[in-house]
Amino acid sequence: MDVTLDAPSGAAALKLRSQMLFLNQPRQDPENLVLSAFAWNYRYLHETNHWARYHGSSAGVLLTLLRRSRDALASYFLETLESQERRRLLEQRQSGQLFGQPSGVGSLSGPNGARLEQDWLALYFTHQALMGGVDPPRAGGIAVDWAINRALHLTWFNSEGKGMLKHPDGLEPHLTAAPTSAPSPADVEIGRLNTRLLFECAAVLDETYMHTLGSVREVVDPALWNMTAHTIEGDYGLAYRIAERLAGRDVGAGCMLALIDFALNPVVPGLHRGVAAVTWDELQPVRRFAIAARSLADHSPDLEHAHPTSELLGAFHADTETATGLRVGRVDSELSSATSLQGAARQPVHFTEIIPNMTLTYARKLHEERRATPCSITFFGLNFVNEGALRFVRPETWWIGGNWWLFPPLQVSAGQYHWPAERISQDDATNLFLGTALSSALDDIVHGTGPLTKSHLPEAVLHDTAERKAINQELQEFTGLPLAW
Repeated sequence: MDVTLDAPSGAAALKLRSQMLFLNQPRQDPENLVLSAFAWNYRYLHETNHWARYHGSSAGVLLTLLRRSRDALASYFLETLESQERRRLLEQRQSGQLFGQPSGVGSLSGPNGARLEQDWLALYFTHQALMGGVDPPRAGGIAVDWAINRALHLTWFNSEGKGMLKHPDGLEPHLTAAPTSAPSPADVEIGRLNTRLLFECAAVLDETYMHTLGSVREVVDPALWNMTAHTIEGDYGLAYRIAERLAGRDVGAGCMLALIDFALNPVVPGLHRGVAAVTWDELQPVRRFAIAARSLADHSPDLEHAHPTSELLGAFHADTETATGLRVGRVDSELSSATSLQGAARQPVHFTEIIPNMTLTYARKLHEERRATPCSITFFGLNFVNEGALRFVRPETWWIGGNWWLFPPLQVSAGQYHWPAERISQDDATNLFLGTALSSALDDIVHGTGPLTKSHLPEAVLHDTAERKAINQELQEFTGLPLAW
């Protein structure tokens, strides 16, 4: 499943499938080099705040853990296949049969394969449903509430002590209310809103801080503001328009960012201590967003009329909890035992755990950041214009040890793979690349029928004959199948 958080100009994209930030070089305008540079830097800000907001939220951590459980299950399924079953799997892929279809790949290994198939589909569906909109997608022939409950159980069971809290005896995660119809059927546009667009709307609003605050506002070309205004009028501003319609009035940008922050931080069993039961309204970000936005019709938070602060954000969360009955989530578990990128890259783990180890190490630091200074994640754009801006402009060198967790470490520019050489060795970077390439191939293998996709990976690496051959050899040893890029 490919989810990409894009800058509207195409200058940057965070590929969640590989956890790589793709950056295009700025197009030089000889008539206005300053505008060209500013535009590219805004897009870089747009994508890096996706990283901080995704991994710095409880929803983002849950999505990471669901993906890790799904990949581990797919890898285990492939390992259980006998030689004859592997041949049948390849034949079924070529004929277009997928998990969840009659006589699909899950039937290859009998009842055990069928159980693994259902579990994988539950994890896949729940990930899709959390990244989707108010109405969950089809669950591949299985009951929606069963799929979500099963996914929550599998994820907590597999992640106990590895990103999640200890699983108490007799305390099973479950939904107390299953998904129902959209919470606002009168608003036809809400059916188009999804969690990705919540991230995109927040990123565009972060860009506006660069226009309206700080010293750069005096030198920025009005054309740059027009470009951002045009963006907010499209899909990236859909959440804003829906929130104002549900509230029945104008909503300030600061309040809108706080709404999105509320939506992206549900209580999650296994992350939030003492919580096992949740409703779908409480867990799914877009439903949380719609319910919270509607509550603004009855009150006007102080955050709408003042400069954002951590105190005002806390008051907003408390007021919204009271008005909606939905709780704000937190991460009480130890997400990672590693304290650095190098430590995460060198942990001896299965290929399916390499990238989750990396992202959870970053998430650990981001949630420490959230606890220490809540505004730094919620209002990410403010970090670039206030007195602490240097810390974010120079994350690798500012103060002791830098602030490396604020930005994605794996990047692709002009098709080339890049990594922070001051933090990890080339061997570490190779290990991380193999982790993201091999684990991301699993969805294609068990739930795809065509060639392995590669748009989420650096083009230059796969174009190099020797490197591609080495990667394909690793892939075949990992999966036991004669598949290749």
